[in-house]
Amino acid sequence: MNRISRAFHAIGGVLLILFALSVSAQTYPAKPIRMILPFAGGGDMLARPLAQMLGESLGQSVYVENIVGGQTLVGTEAAARAPGDGHTILMITNSATINHTLRTDMRVDLFKDFVPVTQLCTFSLVLVTHPSVPAESLQSLIGHAKANPGRLAYGSAGPLYQLPTELFKTMAGVDILYVPYKASATSRIDVLSGQIQVLMDGLTSMLPQIRAGKVRAMAVAGMKRFHAARYPDLCRSGAAGLRGRRLDWILGAGRYAGPCSESAAG
Repeated sequence: MNRISRAFHAIGGVLLILFALSVSAQTYPAKPIRMILPFAGGGDMLARPLAQMLGESLGQSVYVENIVGGQTLVGTEAAARAPGDGHTILMITNSATINHTLRTDMRVDLFKDFVPVTQLCTFSLVLVTHPSVPAESLQSLIGHAKANPGRLAYGSAGPLYQLPTELFKTMAGVDILYVPYKASATSRIDVLSGQIQVLMDGLTSMLPQIRAGKVRAMAVAGMKRFHAARYPDLCRSGAAGLRGRRLDWILGAGRYAGPCSESAAG
């Protein structure tokens, strides 16, 4: 079993494609591996343990570099400028494909400039409200929002959470004011303080606040089946699954394609 195979075994088969198909397993990695994280917050909890396990198995250091800004575009462009030798890995979320679809100012092509490695995991989204909102369930939230159009506000630092919230608004037929943020962390602070009343966020990010009673969980989106035993807090709070749509927060990894794309694909 070579060092690459040992690395895959160490992380439970998470990374299923070699990072550097243009070099042999005997010479890779030839230098430290750079793992770019183009967003702040949740990705660190997976990226850093993954980097440590890879480093231990490959016998080469793997370091995480947070390059944030431009709704992940800054870090994505930094990865695209790196040599296509397998020593730079980019961790991305749904934001990457959303940007590719909606934005016209991108200087990289997600599908031509990068080679996908794998989907690492998915996180369900949760819709929460500040306790000051007189709603104990999703239906009561919808009723309150309909009775008070434009009086509630939600925040988002980009399309990753904005689009699911707008979808919810369309499905529910409610008018909730959108407040743009530069960082998701700031919107989380503001929903905890009541500056905004509604927030769509990753379940893993908000679960501690839900359990502490600082926000109320209204609905969970993304799970094929709601696991009551795993999340009893949400069941007691009356959170319901959003019917008709599956909204997952997807975390994946890819590498810059570089000049060896065609041979790598073969």
